[in-house]
Amino acid sequence: MVKFNSAGVRIWGTYFGGREDESAYDVDVDSNNNIYIVGKTNSRTELSFNSNLQPLLNREIISIPDSPDGFLAKFNSNGNIIWSTYAGGENDDSFTSIKVAQNYLVISGNTRSLNHISTPGVFQENKYQTNISSPE
Repeated sequence: MVKFNSAGVRIWGTYFGGREDESAYDVDVDSNNNIYIVGKTNSRTELSFNSNLQPLLNREIISIPDSPDGFLAKFNSNGNIIWSTYAGGENDDSFTSIKVAQNYLVISGNTRSLNHISTPGVFQENKYQTNISSPE
């Protein structure tokens, strides 16, 4: 990730990743100039900092080389990490979009996982079934 001023001069640059492949897909900035990035990773460790959501890549079958999880990271305006986390289930997951609101983040992406994605009481708790009744 690299930050430039309005004249195109690089202010700072930093790596963010582990020992495998990472791809960042979107970035947003909050009112305090903290920077949020989202993407996907195949790195099994080294991407979760100051977070208790998901400390490691959630890959059930280690022999599958390309089964990424999504990641979310927050940096301060000087390029230093504040926190980051993996997020995903047993299969391919990625975050492709982020929007920062006043006191929350909205993230979207892709998943092939059946577990560790949804929370109770939401529109679709199960990948193949919604909580909306069909009209009769």
